[in-house]
Amino acid sequence: MKRLAILITALIIILVGCNATTEPTTEATQPTSETTTQVATTTEQTTTQTTTEVATTTVAETTADPNIPGEGEVYSAINGTVIPEASAAQRPLAVMMDNFYAARPQAGLNAADIVYEAYVEGRITRYMAVFQSHLPELIGPIRSSRPYYLRLAMEYDAYYAHVGGSMQAMTDIINFQMADVDGLASGKDTFWRKKHKKIPNNMYASSESLIAWANRRKYRTEAKFDSWKFGDDYGAQDAEKLTGFEITYRQGKGENDKFHYVPGFDYDEKSGKYLRKLNGEAYLDEVTEEQLYADSIIIQCAKTRVIDSYGRLAIDVVGSGKGYYLYDGVAIPITWKKDARRERTRYYTADGDALVLKRGKIWVQLVKPDFELVQKGE
Repeated sequence: MKRLAILITALIIILVGCNATTEPTTEATQPTSETTTQVATTTEQTTTQTTTEVATTTVAETTADPNIPGEGEVYSAINGTVIPEASAAQRPLAVMMDNFYAARPQAGLNAADIVYEAYVEGRITRYMAVFQSHLPELIGPIRSSRPYYLRLAMEYDAYYAHVGGSMQAMTDIINFQMADVDGLASGKDTFWRKKHKKIPNNMYASSESLIAWANRRKYRTEAKFDSWKFGDDYGAQDAEKLTGFEITYRQGKGENDKFHYVPGFDYDEKSGKYLRKLNGEAYLDEVTEEQLYADSIIIQCAKTRVIDSYGRLAIDVVGSGKGYYLYDGVAIPITWKKDARRERTRYYTADGDALVLKRGKIWVQLVKPDFELVQKGE
């Protein structure tokens, strides 16, 4: 069995790579390769979100153990937590969320069951948040689509919310017959701009407004996707301690450079959660002002390449590769495989066994094959 890391005695640094060459990237400011200009005039809603809403349903009295479903409850197929049956039956909502510096902080990320982060052009990143068990009143800023994100959204057979997209992404949405919820077509009652941020980094919606539009489009409402494997025997026996790390998506000229894109997580032993940071600072939700967190983290190495003069990217999320799984302050090497665009990505331990995941909120960080995982230490 391969070891995850080489211990360096003096610095206690774990340094491992995904054993591949770096693909070229291009410099840019903000991605501009949408198929049409984003709507500039919409009405700002005045409703203020105060709490994150759970999907509305009638639930029987829960059992003493919150990790065991009671009457009217089941395990989530997305992250393995206990949720109402009505929530599990509803089609998930996948939302493209802006991560340009002018868009931060975002609203709704902590309510997502799983969050993906990947490159877009200009060596900056964008999120896709998937909601099912909790449906927030405010989500955003919402931004445009990219083809590789479609292949992730289709894993959940999700309603797909975005504001425009690259030409290829918009073509694929039609060809793949996705449950499309596009801010360029749905009107101001579904998406709206908030005045505290500037166009194009200020488009918001609510889960209710997005699902209402999907219902008007007569999309199927029930969930149809496979679950990963969750359980108490998660992870692997060869795990090594790793309590903090960073990912340098783009190195700015300094920590105060607005194009400095260095997210990271620190494991909090008391809560058992990974607390998210950005450029060394706590990363907070726009509405709740709570620090973003994950219960476990998947780092997925995928081939990434520039495909045109605009700096548009192809990220091979269909295929196979290596990666890491982080949970309970430790990390293990893993591999991944996705056979087709609608298939779930499957993760495996170094021994080739199906990876059992810890129940709870998951963040998936898509990185290049030459990524190096570094233990920051405490």
